[in-house]
Amino acid sequence: MRRQNLFEVWAQIVALLDARIKGVGVLLPSPAAGAVGHEMKAFEDMLDAIVCAWVGACVLDMRAMAYGDETSAIWVPTSEIR
Repeated sequence: MRRQNLFEVWAQIVALLDARIKGVGVLLPSPAAGAVGHEMKAFEDMLDAIVCAWVGACVLDMRAMAYGDETSAIWVPTSEIR
């Protein structure tokens, strides 16, 4: 059940990213149902890298809000340009 939930969440994240970055869904296919640990970890790492790059692009486009302080923050994309 945990594995199925993980695959479903990954699919949702990829679909949302594909709405923002065309082609992500095609270039980042889900691992096979029988994927072993290191294959799943590799997929998760690629997905994480794409999310990080997208958030970074949002920051550069002034479409992200920082939550934290002057030494550390979490950047969250927003829908509006500031």
